[in-house]
Amino acid sequence: MDNLTKNLSLSRKVLSNSKAARIGLLLVSFVFLVFLVSLFWTPYDPTFMDLEKRFNSPSFQHPLGTDQFGRDILSRVMVGSQVSLAVACSAVFGAFFIGTSIGVLTGFIGGKLDLFMTRVVDVLLAIPALIFALGIVAILGPSAKSVSVALAITYARQFARITRSAVVSVKNKSYIEASIGLGHKTMTIIYKDIMPSIFPVVIVQITAAIAWGILDEASLGFLGLGVQPPDTSWGSLLIEGRQYAYQAWWIAFFGGLPVALSVFGINMLGDGLRDLVDPRSSRSYFPKDKKKRGKKSATESISADNGSLLEIENFTVDFLSDSGKVRAVSNVTFTIKKGEIVGLVGESASGKSTLAMSMLRLLPPNAEVVSGNIRFQNLDVLEIEQEEMRQIRGNSMTYVTQDALAAMNPMTRVEEQITEILKDHRVTDKKVAKDRALELLHLVRLKDPERNLLNYPHELSGGMQQRVIIAQSLALKPELLIADEPTTALDVSVQAGILELIKGIRKNYGTSIVFITHDLAIVAELCDRVAVMYAGSIVEVGDVKEIFTNPKHPYTQALVGGLLPLRGESKGKLGVLEGQPPRTGEWPSGCAFHPRCYLHEKLGKPDRCSSEKPAIQDDFQDGWASCHFTEQRTRLETLKSTQGKKLR
Repeated sequence: MDNLTKNLSLSRKVLSNSKAARIGLLLVSFVFLVFLVSLFWTPYDPTFMDLEKRFNSPSFQHPLGTDQFGRDILSRVMVGSQVSLAVACSAVFGAFFIGTSIGVLTGFIGGKLDLFMTRVVDVLLAIPALIFALGIVAILGPSAKSVSVALAITYARQFARITRSAVVSVKNKSYIEASIGLGHKTMTIIYKDIMPSIFPVVIVQITAAIAWGILDEASLGFLGLGVQPPDTSWGSLLIEGRQYAYQAWWIAFFGGLPVALSVFGINMLGDGLRDLVDPRSSRSYFPKDKKKRGKKSATESISADNGSLLEIENFTVDFLSDSGKVRAVSNVTFTIKKGEIVGLVGESASGKSTLAMSMLRLLPPNAEVVSGNIRFQNLDVLEIEQEEMRQIRGNSMTYVTQDALAAMNPMTRVEEQITEILKDHRVTDKKVAKDRALELLHLVRLKDPERNLLNYPHELSGGMQQRVIIAQSLALKPELLIADEPTTALDVSVQAGILELIKGIRKNYGTSIVFITHDLAIVAELCDRVAVMYAGSIVEVGDVKEIFTNPKHPYTQALVGGLLPLRGESKGKLGVLEGQPPRTGEWPSGCAFHPRCYLHEKLGKPDRCSSEKPAIQDDFQDGWASCHFTEQRTRLETLKSTQGKKLR
């Protein structure tokens, strides 16, 4: 009963807000009513011939007149609706099934299959629709079934092309990648994320195709390729009316009128349906369930010990391009302990995000792992089966992106975005999933969670969107959370709230967190350890206090020097890191930092820096650095002698 009430309310909103929808619905309803009535009753037998009443003009006895055999035109129009609508609708839904399946499959999979099918569809689309249908009917023979099959195959070309384009336009969006990162199944992604996004386009195409189906059936009937006498359709009425246009204008007029009304009404109703099903439209009419959800009990904490949670060893990644291989990550060795927050710091194009995607095994198809391994909870991430890796994503390891809005599906409410990951992995009970979603919104301190649970992403502020993404990532209490610059686009006050939230996640859940950023101030406040990346390599790892008070690598010194005033004569003056980081793969020989390194110049530009890649120096407490000159005395003396000068 509640669903019926909602549907009636929805219909009233559509009619009250869209004049086009009102007119279209009225016309379509009238045509459909004529169709229904014709199944049970017509004024006269449409096949009964009364030669004494040939070519009678419209009258009270025959409101639409009679034809050349004295048959009642109104009865023939009513019965003709059965054939015309049945042919058009069956053809369109057949085309929808065939074309959408091809379009979604090829668009989502891509590669050679997509290229081949796109070329085939392009060639077929080069043939005009009516000529294409004529050829098929000529092979199958004139009949209503032949017309239906011909139109289904003809329209499938458009459905395949349109859905393929729509899928390609959304499949690389961040919210699709986020769904993959959360471990959703492929069919779940297609059904939950991709299909709702392309549904408004498909709805308009369906309504347009039904209209074209009615027109094309009439056209083929007009050419004598549709239903054969004594059966009738709107198309056959048109061909009869053409022969006697000067004697009995009403035959062609009333035979074509239902075609015009149907096409006009369906097109107008289709525009209204598009606005109805698209939440992004300013005229979205989806009702919001006001029912509040109960709270679930407090979440249990994950116990942590002192062991390693994730280990990366000698890891190297290349990207394949038209110009050859481009190295993105080079010989990275890195460990994340249970329950710690590690800051991954570096300038743009240093390889931070590539390393994060490698942890999740979400590198793009043109990426090639050259060497090394990644172990998570003693499992080799690079070697396990795809299904096992999917279970890890979202379940044990999750990802928080920097662009929360782009990572959220614009077509679904917050509640569904959180509950779908629960349903994909563990929770099958809908009420339990909804309660858990509400609990998570309370956990991330989202204001008015009961109301916001029912909102669409565009109805939330940037900070609220980021909290929803974090709530989604915490749905299954993961052991590792990878946060890729989650505070970049937020103002300072909102940023502070997100950082406090991340601290609370570690405290309450014992979750290990990799926090990717270029902001050392955030690292100083949030992290336990810091890993500094430059040109695809980690150049220094250390305790956060040690990194800020006694950095070992010149690059780390330069970053810290740009954050804190240098001591001594130029007190209060900030250091400056001059130059630009090298482009990905275009790294200098030897130490990649040497062209910008102040220590390299201070020591007289030794050849060792430009010719020999530095080894890891691990004789420091709780950390290491990759530099040829890591002796503490040399570094401190050099730093002192360059106080107040620009860091090079």
